[in-house]
Amino acid sequence: MIYKLEFIPVAKKEWDKLGSTIKEQFKKSY
Repeated sequence: MIYKLEFIPVAKKEWDKLGSTIKEQFKKSY
């Protein structure tokens, strides 16, 4: 449980980074 609470902020940061990368790819595609 503690590990999960520690992990979530890191995962969210990585997900946001991935999301912005995907958005950039869409901008280039369209």
